[in-house]
Amino acid sequence: MRDPTCPKPDLLRKIEAGSKTVKDLATGLSERILIFEDWLNDLPGKVAAKVFAADPDKDSSPMYFFGLSFSRSGKRWILSWVIGYEGDDEPPTYAPLSEAPLDIKIYAIDLFPALLEKMVEAQATLGTELTKAKGRFDKFATELGILWKEGK
Repeated sequence: MRDPTCPKPDLLRKIEAGSKTVKDLATGLSERILIFEDWLNDLPGKVAAKVFAADPDKDSSPMYFFGLSFSRSGKRWILSWVIGYEGDDEPPTYAPLSEAPLDIKIYAIDLFPALLEKMVEAQATLGTELTKAKGRFDKFATELGILWKEGK
């Protein structure tokens, strides 16, 4: 342990100054991710979406992948991430992006636009599925003689 009465070497001063800068920047990035997540939660008709990319660890095997997801977790929707291996028998376990290491958060930010594009695709697919399901129900209900008004 260093004697606090001794003058600080220049290197220690630089480390302390850098630590504060890094902490402030990391906090700012984490806050921005939470703001984006809140914004996504406020969207009407939100749907689950996933996007995948190469593992951010440049030295890893091409069989590893990075996944970013927006999905329901309890009553809230969250952004989550995973690193997995294409040959795994078990599905990978996602973790909240808000709790991810900084290098993961930095990498994930670049995937936000692609995630939004996947959400648009998922909405279109779900819209088609809902329209078909509604038609099947209407046919079934008509056969039973059930009457209703749309929107009730």
